[in-house]
Amino acid sequence: MGKITQYDLVILGNDPQVETLLEMAGRELTRIAWVTMTEVADVLLPWNVDHFVGPFRFETAQQIFCLSADGRRDLKSQRIVIATGTTPRRPSWLPDHSRIYLADQISPEKHFADKTAIIGLGRTGLQMRSQLAKTCDHLVCIDASTDINLNQWSKNPRRDDRRQSIYLGNGLAGIEVEKSGLKLFLEDSQTVLVDEAILCVGRVGNTAHLQLENAGLSVDDSKRIWCNSDYQTWTPGIYAIGSVVGYAHRMHPDHSECELVLEAMLQSQNMQLLA
Repeated sequence: MGKITQYDLVILGNDPQVETLLEMAGRELTRIAWVTMTEVADVLLPWNVDHFVGPFRFETAQQIFCLSADGRRDLKSQRIVIATGTTPRRPSWLPDHSRIYLADQISPEKHFADKTAIIGLGRTGLQMRSQLAKTCDHLVCIDASTDINLNQWSKNPRRDDRRQSIYLGNGLAGIEVEKSGLKLFLEDSQTVLVDEAILCVGRVGNTAHLQLENAGLSVDDSKRIWCNSDYQTWTPGIYAIGSVVGYAHRMHPDHSECELVLEAMLQSQNMQLLA
């Protein structure tokens, strides 16, 4: 173990919320460490923020290990904020093929005109359905749930439905790549042949590398972290913000996540001073 450096706050990750938190916390706290996996461009750091780049993980509930270009860094703080964000969920059985897309990774220039499947009809899937209904020859829409409002994002559902095949309560079991396209295997043993497929099956938290067990934390099925109304985890002093939060009961709709987290940290500090 190298030299341990003490900070008033350590922030882990580069969720879009982080820039706001850095600005707000920089006005209230003296010394802040920000740790990211990769370099971050176009962020103007407050004078009291040290930025470390490299793999990082929890050593204890109050200590972070980071392997930066300058060597090992051990950062200690009574306040740690996890803001590592999420990535699109990619099933382990999914083939790696140029005709299979994750919804979050489709470029604006991409044009779908053939028979295209949309896997997953949550918010993203329904939005994608509404957009592609105007251009695709035929849409195949698949979701394991039956509780889907197909008219939510469709301006003209009657016209759209003539060019669509809808499979509800019948999830996707697998995909096989063929010369003529993609063969989709549904859970009821039906098969559907399409030209391209778009997966809209949600996101998972970027938490696998954090070794959260060292901090007394675990994640839900989506690899996200549960918090209370102040975005504090069940380990005192550790908070989470942004898309990595799996559940937070918003009791204060007029306040941002950063405001709630900073207020909770400062209140905790004041209580410790009074104790």
